Amino acid sequence: MKYFLYLFFLCFVLSANAQNPDSLISDVYHNQMFDYLEEINSGSTENFINAFNEDKFLDRMFADIPTDSYDLRQFRSGVKNSVKPSISSIFSSFTEFEYVNYTQTENSFSILIRCEAGEAGLNYLEFEVDVESRDELRIIDIFSYFSGEYISTTMNRNAKMIISENGMISNILNSLNVKEKEFTQSLPKLVKMQKYRSMGDFEEILKVYDSLSKSMKHEKIFLLTAISAAQTTDEMRYLKLIKEYENEFPDDPSLPLLTLDYYLLRGELETAHEQINKLDEIVGGDNYLNVIRSTICSIAEDLSCAKSYLETAIENNEFEEDAYFGLLELELASGNFKKVNDHLSALENIFGYEFSK
Repeated sequence: MKYFLYLFFLCFVLSANAQNPDSLISDVYHNQMFDYLEEINSGSTENFINAFNEDKFLDRMFADIPTDSYDLRQFRSGVKNSVKPSISSIFSSFTEFEYVNYTQTENSFSILIRCEAGEAGLNYLEFEVDVESRDELRIIDIFSYFSGEYISTTMNRNAKMIISENGMISNILNSLNVKEKEFTQSLPKLVKMQKYRSMGDFEEILKVYDSLSKSMKHEKIFLLTAISAAQTTDEMRYLKLIKEYENEFPDDPSLPLLTLDYYLLRGELETAHEQINKLDEIVGGDNYLNVIRSTICSIAEDLSCAKSYLETAIENNEFEEDAYFGLLELELASGNFKKVNDHLSALENIFGYEFSK
């Protein structure tokens, strides 16, 4: 089971009245999520993890894996013990989590969070809420924008990999369609690719990828694994695979996050800017992305453009802390010390920082 673990608005105010039950439910979900975010940003994930509904998550994860045999029932039971540790591991890659927005339909409710970290970069996580739980926030799944899939989908694939390695694959093949069967039967090659990745042998990853059938080469997980390998070993191959990914998944939420660093490193700043605009549209609007746009302008040495985006970020949300630090750096580099002092004062008055004279 240890192997399984490794695979794997500021306060939003709603003007609801007592006659609107949907708004009241939204209030409950938001209030609890804001409490969890405050705890998570302080380093404690226990209460949030405990709000995860393991049984409903497992129902989604095992949707196409029949558990009518004793071995697979035991396997599902064992997996249940690994769900919360697996979810908890997601948070270890990031250092800051911020609320972005939410989506509500007649039968669903989800809350979108932005995650940031130095090496891990930027990601968005969308938490699927159990709408049958009306008095408390219960999470049943998480959609990762970087991978472009639900965590239940990722763990479903990991489960099938373990099943295939333990000779139980025949128990589930009969329930799958032709494409699903081909994908499931190809999972041992994905196991090989991941083992080569752990060994740092990226060329072998690409060799295994090349041995896949044409249709499997276009499966997202195989293509993403090949892209990560080519990024390290073969720039031309990397470019080609990125283009294939763009053609195969043109509207996938993972695309802007996947390609942004590449375009920045290559100095293709206009394309990088387009990716940010696309990401902004995909997530339904995130003011923080003005800070990223400012960074792109700074790389282009267009300081006026960089300042403009940071000022826009603050106009939209006076609590956009990174925008103040961005302006502070730009004004310091320009020698505009009056503006530097203004931004230091803002950081003191709004966020409670203390600076010496």
